[in-house]
Amino acid sequence: MEIKAGSYEDLKAAKETVETGWQIVPGKGSTEFGVAACGAAITRAILRDEKRAMPCSALLTGQYGQEGVFASTLCVIGRDGAEEVWQLPLNQEEEEVLVRSCEIIRRFVKEH
Repeated sequence: MEIKAGSYEDLKAAKETVETGWQIVPGKGSTEFGVAACGAAITRAILRDEKRAMPCSALLTGQYGQEGVFASTLCVIGRDGAEEVWQLPLNQEEEEVLVRSCEIIRRFVKEH
């Protein structure tokens, strides 16, 4: 996969993500266990039909004015996966970042 440079804001966000990961490593020794723990929690919520509210990527169907794109938001997880996608109140800056993120996701999917 070819990695293409995005806007300054995209590169800044990517850099901050990497730096945050490196801040976790000294305390925990690694970061992969957090990802595995989240995957296990989502799997458990599905298998046990827990109807548990948790952050998860789900198909947006009008939430935040977005449709047809998967993005991370608060969902109710149960037997059928993301059974409800909740729309949380966002300030203007947060909404702009979300819209920009959805545009980046759409562009990436279209190109690949």
